[in-house]
Amino acid sequence: MWKKDLKNFNFMMLNKFENKYFFIFLFLGIFFAQQIIFQRLLIFENHLVGEDFYFFVPNLVFGKLWFLKNGLWIPPDFAAHQCGIIPFHADPNSAYYSLIQLLFIFYSPATSIKIFFLILSFFAFGGTYLLLKKGFKFSKYISLICSTMFLFAGNNVYPMLVGHLQLVLFMLVPMNCFLIIRSFQLENNYLNKIFLILSSLFFAHYIYGGAASIMPFILATTFIVILIFSIQNKNIKIFKNYFISLFLGLLISASKISYTLHLMNNFPRKYDTTILNNFFDFIYTFITSFFLVPNPYFYESQQYNIKKTYMHLHGLEFGLSVLPLLICFLLILNLNKIKKIELNFGKILLILTLVLPIFYVFRFGLVTDLLEKIPVISTIWERNRFFYIYTLPIILFCAYVLKITDFLRNKKFIILLMLIIPIGQTLSYHLVRDFYFPEKSFKSKAYYSIKPVSSFSKSINKNNISSIKLKNIDYLIDQNRLDKNEGFLTSTCKLFCYNSAYGYHGENLPINFISRKTNYQDKIRVLEDGLYNVFNPKCLLFPKENSCKIGQRIKKNEKILIENLLNYKSIEFKKSNIQNIFNLISKYLTLTLTFLLVFNLIKYVKVSFNRSF
Repeated sequence: MWKKDLKNFNFMMLNKFENKYFFIFLFLGIFFAQQIIFQRLLIFENHLVGEDFYFFVPNLVFGKLWFLKNGLWIPPDFAAHQCGIIPFHADPNSAYYSLIQLLFIFYSPATSIKIFFLILSFFAFGGTYLLLKKGFKFSKYISLICSTMFLFAGNNVYPMLVGHLQLVLFMLVPMNCFLIIRSFQLENNYLNKIFLILSSLFFAHYIYGGAASIMPFILATTFIVILIFSIQNKNIKIFKNYFISLFLGLLISASKISYTLHLMNNFPRKYDTTILNNFFDFIYTFITSFFLVPNPYFYESQQYNIKKTYMHLHGLEFGLSVLPLLICFLLILNLNKIKKIELNFGKILLILTLVLPIFYVFRFGLVTDLLEKIPVISTIWERNRFFYIYTLPIILFCAYVLKITDFLRNKKFIILLMLIIPIGQTLSYHLVRDFYFPEKSFKSKAYYSIKPVSSFSKSINKNNISSIKLKNIDYLIDQNRLDKNEGFLTSTCKLFCYNSAYGYHGENLPINFISRKTNYQDKIRVLEDGLYNVFNPKCLLFPKENSCKIGQRIKKNEKILIENLLNYKSIEFKKSNIQNIFNLISKYLTLTLTFLLVFNLIKYVKVSFNRSF
């Protein structure tokens, strides 16, 4: 009897079972390999982290302080411990309503940083895989190889290691694109609405999470991915979902956007751009940044402007490994498999969308001059960030080549080799960097200790939060200090804090009541001219509406105002009409979408449950 059973046994099903678990093992192995490599580079002995954490960590600890004082629904309009009292929520880098702030409220800074990186890495890896497998219908191994490249991409991990917590939100873009595409693909009316609402929340989270500086690149990348999908499927209706998602996301974040634009209008900034001399400089920088090892000294020396700007190594690390170059070589060997490409409007638009950003990176005469006239985008001075736009298109290109050439068919060894290349190159890069160039290692760049703010964060709670207030003002101007945003630790307002709204060296700080050479501490008090020695923050944000001038200080008779500010409490102030409108739109649209999300989720579960029985 057993011989008959053995004869009838479906060995193909057993093979599928083995392949399934082999794939899961690969997926988890790759993810944990990335975490093992990079988690150890986030925080070192003595609580030392990358230098740029000194801006974001104190702000997030302040967010916890504000939450304990005022709750979630009252935004921290002003920060009384920084720059003589400044607008906080309007700062494009502030992130009070975001995932990272939520983590800082419930966990220590060190734990929050590690969990944040783990969550974003999982979204980056899983989001790219789902985008390629479910969205673009590539095979699971092609999708796995390409998602591995994105997981280890330099522009995802290295900003995190140095402390640019806003830049790492780019890791959410593939998942955002997947949600938009699936909202279009799914026939279930409840489920596609859920996906569309979630995608709009992703757009809003970029803004509230402080990613305004890379928002043009996030929007461009998302548009390109959706455009490629529409070309592949010969269906432009996907753009309806894209624009609905984007529109809803921008309306949710309209309040934050409006605040930011008011602040930037009051404190305009202009810096020399880091634009390169010519096309050959661009090609060299592009290849070394994406596939090899970038050269910041070359980028600095080849800038068009007379005044050269130093480029940090992590600003050029977009590394996708040499794998895309090898796949490109594979394409050359299989050119006969490529069908004749027929140009249409979608493909021409794709070419233009990919080509035009190049002329922001290197100077090309009249073309660059015309592009420089485009508002907002032309003000981006770190032109190397335009490379963000090419990360996902390169990965999609690799996926299409692997599909066209059918190179991976039944070749598990080749698949493993392709998966190992990004991991091995990344690991080798760090081992070589740490051993031969220790001065360039991330450990050597970890200057800032989060121990003081961590201790403060752990110590504050609902029982003692009412006792925390400001008493002193610090006039120390030393630009090398890393405690400039930590005034709450010593009940001190730092006049010379670090905030990019006032310029990277505080050059736009509107002080006229002290000398920049002054270095001493004082009580927060009324000076001889009858004004407090701190700013009236209302005048920094809405001077016209509050009948005052930018830089004006708090008057002697405004005791309630000064008391609320020094106690980290909200204050009443007049806003522009457009700001009031956008506040209402953001508030009620968020509530409406939350209700619709829950409603459709309940309906979907209910329908699925009824079908099951």
